[in-house]
Amino acid sequence: MNILVFGANSEISHHFVAYCETKGHEIFLITRDANSYSTNSNKLIVEDYLAEKEQIKNFVKNLENPVVVFFNGALFENRPSKIPTQKEVEQTYYINFTVPFELYRFLEESISVNRFVFISSMAAVRLRNKNFEYGKSKQYLENNLLGKSKDNILIIRFGKIFTSMSRDHKTPPFSMSPNKAAIKIYNNLNKKNIVYGNLGLNLISKLIKIIPSFIFKKINI
Repeated sequence: MNILVFGANSEISHHFVAYCETKGHEIFLITRDANSYSTNSNKLIVEDYLAEKEQIKNFVKNLENPVVVFFNGALFENRPSKIPTQKEVEQTYYINFTVPFELYRFLEESISVNRFVFISSMAAVRLRNKNFEYGKSKQYLENNLLGKSKDNILIIRFGKIFTSMSRDHKTPPFSMSPNKAAIKIYNNLNKKNIVYGNLGLNLISKLIKIIPSFIFKKINI
């Protein structure tokens, strides 16, 4: 299986690529960071994903029916200890929504793709003040993707994953390591619509959708 990875320098991506390589898959990486974790030679380094669509098109044009996984993500807020600046809010929406969604539309028109996989968050289930902009950007991406009614879209919602991006955040139930998250992604590559990092997160998502707002606002996780 051909697997095309965007955001190839993320910590979760690093574990995902390493795990896929042990399974004998052909991996192709696109990243903005020349110091990518992986030593994989099938790599394209770009400065701006959307400004360099033609380079991306040339890089992927001969791939046969790949699975495309988007690891692009940014979290700048951890209220009340960290409220994002206006620039950070703009970056949040650009990285979490605009880049993956525009690349999805571009690739859909350019090559035949087996499946598109998007890494999302429990923050998209119901917005809360602590990470409102981050959750809204993920929610916006999910809503636009699911509105396509496609059978080749998979969204995986995780809770906290222990990475540098989340190191200053509290540790809620059902958190997991980057390696476990990577294996979860791999094991669900044949699924569609929305799946969760584990059963506990699935149950929590159902609960927080129905609890009254005055209770939800008091939940401090």
